[in-house]
Amino acid sequence: PRGDAQLTRHAGQGPDRGRQAGPHAHWVGFTADGGILHSVDLGADAVFAHRIDARTKTVTGTTTAYRAEPGSGPRHLVRHPRLPVAYLVAELANTVTTLSARADGSFAARSVASTLPKGFGGASAGAHIAINAAGTRLYVSNRGHDSIAVYTIARDGSLTLAQHAACGGHWPRFFLLVESRGEMLVANERSGNIGVLTVGRDGRLRGSDATVRMPGVVFLAT
Repeated sequence: PRGDAQLTRHAGQGPDRGRQAGPHAHWVGFTADGGILHSVDLGADAVFAHRIDARTKTVTGTTTAYRAEPGSGPRHLVRHPRLPVAYLVAELANTVTTLSARADGSFAARSVASTLPKGFGGASAGAHIAINAAGTRLYVSNRGHDSIAVYTIARDGSLTLAQHAACGGHWPRFFLLVESRGEMLVANERSGNIGVLTVGRDGRLRGSDATVRMPGVVFLAT
């Protein structure tokens, strides 16, 4: 890195005083053209849009791109590879929201779906979200229910739940979709292992006996 760092602060809080006493940025990602850096803030129940100057590469302004439901605790966001659609997982509400992505960097909610099976009453928290390269399957991890929710993505970007697959451990904080190998690697934080799931041609997940011991694992990257 060159030059001085730039610090941009979020503002806001949510009704859950244990998790939302103040802003708590949990994920950031650039738009395809690099003109906007989106930041998902769990504590503020919001997605912020930081505009980036093309020449100086500095933040020139910040707006609220999306205001989530109070207390939902948005955590991670992923964009569809072709459609003007994004998907937002909420940690506290255990939901995934389908968003319309606007040209100005803002989002509008289209629909909300639970990440948990009907009838489940235990404690759980949504964590990571990912989409396959074809834009036909969406995956969300559930810490507590210890599963990966699999959704089929229609041509218009809408979701249909296809499966809940066991994550191969306890507390799947993160996962890595490795399509070249037909695998999903799951970082199971509290069981201290990386679960290895097989991804079928239909996008559904299947368990395997493969596992790697990794105490406290919280992130994976290639």
